[in-house]
Amino acid sequence: MSFVPNFSIAQTLTASQIVFTDTSTGSDASIADRQIFLQKIDGTYLVPSGTSTSYIDFPLSSGATNTVTVLDTDYALNITINWVNSTNATLYTKTYLFNLNQYSWNFAYSLLQTQASSPATVNNNDFWNNNIRLFVDIFNSDTAVVMGNDQYSAQFALEDANYLRNNQNLYF
Repeated sequence: MSFVPNFSIAQTLTASQIVFTDTSTGSDASIADRQIFLQKIDGTYLVPSGTSTSYIDFPLSSGATNTVTVLDTDYALNITINWVNSTNATLYTKTYLFNLNQYSWNFAYSLLQTQASSPATVNNNDFWNNNIRLFVDIFNSDTAVVMGNDQYSAQFALEDANYLRNNQNLYF
């Protein structure tokens, strides 16, 4: 059976981790390794601290799943996995655009907890306006990826959400 490359990802609730799952079908005895590339909107690559390459190694010996701690904020990333031979020549490649916005979702949940513990918050227009702004940013980033495969617009929305999260003392 010929090899058909494919993968899926999931961002963990801790937000800094991505779980990669190789969902390829078939086989090819020439495949010796896998390489994960996380390309940001500016063309640079996101890798874990201490990594000297532009990719994350995903050894065949690790099985079909690899958990990587690499995210420090929300990103819309073009994620590519290359299946390579023993000389690192690419045999197969697959790329998807993913919206990784768990930091914003975690922040949104913390705002709900704030509201639940301090019901008077519902009377604060600034709280509501910025809470809605956060949800619109999350929605827009998802929409840009799903509807338009648009990394730029998704990252634009995430940057505003990241700004709100990083400056919450000013806005919430």
